[in-house]
Amino acid sequence: GFYPAPPRLHLRTATSVGGANDGCDPSINLQLNKKVKVEMIVSPGASISVKIQGKEVCYKRLPVHALHPAEKSVMVYAADPWYAPAKAEISKLVYSRVKQVDGAKPLVVGKDFLQGKVTKPAQGAELGHFTSLNEYVVSFDVNPSGVINGAWSSLFNIAELGRKDGPPLSRIPGVWFYPSSTRLHWRTSLDTDYNAGCDPSDVLSAGRNYSVKLVTMQGRTPRMMAFLDGDMKCIVESARGNLATASKAAHVYAGHPNYQGANAEISRLTYNPLPALQADNNLLGPKAGEVRLKKGNFLGVISTSTSYKLSFELTLFGRVSSWGSVLHFSADSNIASEHDRIPGIWTFPGDTRLHFRSATSGNYNDGCDPTMKLELNKKYRIQVSADALSNTLSVKINHKQVCSSKASGLLAKGHSKVFVWAADPWYEPANGQIAQVYYRKF
Repeated sequence: GFYPAPPRLHLRTATSVGGANDGCDPSINLQLNKKVKVEMIVSPGASISVKIQGKEVCYKRLPVHALHPAEKSVMVYAADPWYAPAKAEISKLVYSRVKQVDGAKPLVVGKDFLQGKVTKPAQGAELGHFTSLNEYVVSFDVNPSGVINGAWSSLFNIAELGRKDGPPLSRIPGVWFYPSSTRLHWRTSLDTDYNAGCDPSDVLSAGRNYSVKLVTMQGRTPRMMAFLDGDMKCIVESARGNLATASKAAHVYAGHPNYQGANAEISRLTYNPLPALQADNNLLGPKAGEVRLKKGNFLGVISTSTSYKLSFELTLFGRVSSWGSVLHFSADSNIASEHDRIPGIWTFPGDTRLHFRSATSGNYNDGCDPTMKLELNKKYRIQVSADALSNTLSVKINHKQVCSSKASGLLAKGHSKVFVWAADPWYEPANGQIAQVYYRKF
């Protein structure tokens, strides 16, 4: 129906939460004597969406199972007998069942959403739907062709059904080019800010293919990291809030329905959970060889124990002027709690000595530092350990114990969710490579 005046639509549908008069009313007024196409979509994903001329003008999310059950016999009026008829004409009245979430095809987490195709983004080009995660790793390749002058241009966007832009879950994530530029603009929703994100400063060159990886993780607060061709380009650690909750009705667009497509080609668009690491397995992967240490190289998530042995091969090629990160196990940040260095290994500034830290109740930065200097370009087998029975921290190099000390407090207890880095995002990486990384509980 229409509001009394002016001609603004009033669309109602019964739900278990809003009763017989629930609905979603667009805020815009229709023009007189102008035909428009109106769509009202009541989705199995528990939402009501209204479109005028193909553009969404109203959206309302509902609790799961809030929709009214189907009826076998329903009367249809144009207009009903209880209100005066609207001064209007209608045509092409169609009622159809929504078989899937918005009728889009299901997509599979871990598989290429583009199905091996090289795709040029186009406004509102929908690929399908899937169930999103609150923590994710999104990877894709992009090859810019040019810029769109004066306007943001979309590479792709993932949004809960109907939330094309603005509210929470409307960017989970979305990626654009800046106006008149090929600089990436990555946004992902938090519960406190739907437009959070992390933008690399690089301007991409036209005609060149780039591999992009976007990582979100939730510790005490959210963290977002963006990588280009394997190098970390930006990191944002939000001071408050949480990553957006998972959605059972996440839709994928290449590109965004409200923005023109970017002047580029995208391919190999995948969406994955954070890698799950297992104790007693090579944390670099079963087939991995030597891996060069890189700032912010996130390996995955592992469950730790109070007593452990961490062993790895290390080859140093040079010295770095600051503390050089090798491996870092942290439940959240650099050194904010007793679970943030369990353990961490660095090289000393301007030196090849190892700096081993393992948090205790009395000292988050407890540890044991060998005096031995490692030779450059020589492979060493390193083992660091924490033993709760003797309350000691120790280091072995090539199977020979080179350091042992009593902990200043009780060793940090095991933690179910610990992020593993090689190297961490807070320090420059040590100049070297590692291999055969094993974490063993005892």
